[in-house]
Amino acid sequence: MAITIEAWFDYRCPLSMLTRRLLTPVAASHGATLRWHPHEKQGGQSWDPVPSARVWRHGVRPLAERLGVTVSERQPAPASDYRLAFHGYQFALDQGRAEAYGDEVFAARFVAGLDLGDPQVLTAAAQRAGLAGPEFRAAVRSEHYADRHRAALVAGCGHGPVRLTPTTVIGDRRIEGVPDLAQLDRLLTRAQLTAPAAPVATSEAVLLG
Repeated sequence: MAITIEAWFDYRCPLSMLTRRLLTPVAASHGATLRWHPHEKQGGQSWDPVPSARVWRHGVRPLAERLGVTVSERQPAPASDYRLAFHGYQFALDQGRAEAYGDEVFAARFVAGLDLGDPQVLTAAAQRAGLAGPEFRAAVRSEHYADRHRAALVAGCGHGPVRLTPTTVIGDRRIEGVPDLAQLDRLLTRAQLTAPAAPVATSEAVLLG
């Protein structure tokens, strides 16, 4: 039976981007399904919306380097609003471009250091992900995708309260923060070994006449 990895992300959080770059190839190598859930804490306030220069220099950048992920030399300036970026994720899901959209949005924020609250920045990221600009701009300002985002926040709590991002759940194990590659391999291997076997199809002969 296929294993599912549940992962919570926040576009405010650079560690979410690093975890995304780590989980995607690991899930593929184990044949696991990777399901992403948006997360906002306390009405939209992230646990660490703008890392300090010290945290960025001594925490985020060294970790990114170990994982082979490029980030900007300096921590990004405060962003004005992330609401439209989250709405855009729901639109990208409908268009089958959610993975590419997430990559471009994170890159715009933590590689280029841009403000995701700027509609032009967000639209450019969406277009690089293969989404049509005019449709994207209309979608992210619609009540439909605002409602979709709010519903996703509620639906994503099925594994208990999510306290921070990134959070990763594999089977009965929860990892808060950026997972270790060896830890992921171990948990996925264990989950595959303990997963119930898929039912074996049986056939019956049909007599005609």
